[in-house]
Amino acid sequence: MGRLSSYDLERITRIINKYSDPDTKKLVNYLTETKDKHRMLIFMEKLVSSSSQYDIILSKILKNNFIKDLANTIDGKPVKLFFNTTDDTYKYYSKLKNNQYLFAKVVGNEALLITFDVGANITISTAQTKSKDYVVNFLKLEVNPTNDN
Repeated sequence: MGRLSSYDLERITRIINKYSDPDTKKLVNYLTETKDKHRMLIFMEKLVSSSSQYDIILSKILKNNFIKDLANTIDGKPVKLFFNTTDDTYKYYSKLKNNQYLFAKVVGNEALLITFDVGANITISTAQTKSKDYVVNFLKLEVNPTNDN
């Protein structure tokens, strides 16, 4: 699937908004309030199975000591800011490997790699900055992905 335009996202929001299910109403809020929609959609598709689970995992990520430490930077930005923003130059990688879900957000040669332990409760086992080459090797990915694997 190609890149969605702003208009396409607005269209999805309007369609979902027609329904009354609480999860779909929350999805409308996510689509209008989340800055990094691509990351949000990856998590919703591959990591979580409900809006409440998404809220919990996002809260855990933002409370992670590595993520919130302003001394940790990527592309000259604090990691927390990098995690929450989007740019056309960012690439996203994800992979389920055994009982771990691996997510990487890459810009240039820098990457944020978050490893989640998947089970009854999803927990963050690590959050760290790495080089793009490390991420590609670690996840055994192609060097030039189209975006999310």
